[in-house]
Amino acid sequence: MGLLSRAEEVAHFGSWEREHPGGKGHWSAGMYRIFGLPCNQGSPRFQEFLALIHPDDRERVAKAYRELVTEGGTCEHDYRIIRPDGAVRVLYAHVAASRGAAGDVVLTGVNHDLTECARAQRELLEREESYRNVIQHANEGIGILQDGIVRFANEYMARMLGYSPEETRGTSFEAYVHPCAVEELR
Repeated sequence: MGLLSRAEEVAHFGSWEREHPGGKGHWSAGMYRIFGLPCNQGSPRFQEFLALIHPDDRERVAKAYRELVTEGGTCEHDYRIIRPDGAVRVLYAHVAASRGAAGDVVLTGVNHDLTECARAQRELLEREESYRNVIQHANEGIGILQDGIVRFANEYMARMLGYSPEETRGTSFEAYVHPCAVEELR
């Protein structure tokens, strides 16, 4: 296994190239790995490639590639694919258009499999939302101060102070403490 192939495997990315018109193309081993396809079948034609893209993302990706062929330049986008085994993967693509020796448009791209990152981010957001709900609805006053400024007060804390959480945000804690206690709390 060559250095590039090993790097693609380790970093979960693949590279590809396709000529337009004609559709002659090449996929690296990493692309086949990401898409769950056997290397010996050759790179898929454009319509076959589009068929692997999640139906909700297919038209957006097709449009981006059509624009590259007609207008040139580069594009970056995320999209999902559905592998032959039914697994859905999340990919980031960076694609550039150039002119080949015969004047044909050549698209060159790199796809990075972000599935595990997307899963971890989704789980983190779910946990954050869960913690936020617990803190927001706790029957205890919970607040966060930074340099003496209220950055957060849950509903209970705000009610104890006689305000809404939004009204407390950005105010000095001194507004809620008896003047005699301010120096003690600094």
